[in-house]
Amino acid sequence: MDDKLQKGISRGLPEVDPTLNSDPDFNRRIAAVVFDIHSSALKSCIEAISAMSRWMLTALVAINGGAAVAIAGVEVGAIYKVVAGGSFVVGILLAFAASLTTVLRAPKMLEPLGNAMGYWLTVQDDGECISEDIEGLQEEADAAMKAARLPMVLAGLSLFLFVSGAVAAGCGLLLVTHTAG
Repeated sequence: MDDKLQKGISRGLPEVDPTLNSDPDFNRRIAAVVFDIHSSALKSCIEAISAMSRWMLTALVAINGGAAVAIAGVEVGAIYKVVAGGSFVVGILLAFAASLTTVLRAPKMLEPLGNAMGYWLTVQDDGECISEDIEGLQEEADAAMKAARLPMVLAGLSLFLFVSGAVAAGCGLLLVTHTAG
């Protein structure tokens, strides 16, 4: 494999230079490799999004739900029970919201990979790379990464609420044991 091809593959894109279309056969070769990379990435992303959504929903609902049930049977001050229980319940709702937004945003997050695959199929066919198109594909990928942030923020908030609820329950338990002893 020549250095130019290896350098392009390692970046996921061919080098953009004034002689970009001086070797259409090179463009076709790199397009085939990049297409295969994008195809594998698309499959991996679909599997990861599905697994992450299931894991996120299951784990966050389990910890918040278990904690909400546990705090109901513990003797602590009413305010601590309300704060802890409320944190756990809102944490459950945020877990559902995180999972739902992951599923709803998945097509937007995966669209740039599909567009890139289409572009590289075209390059395989005609051997012509257009630097502006390559830059546009990168901008689409960057926008997709931004779309992936909301589900992660919601999941993080759900986890934060679990910790907050646990701290509130712990403080309530400390007060009960301190005033009892």
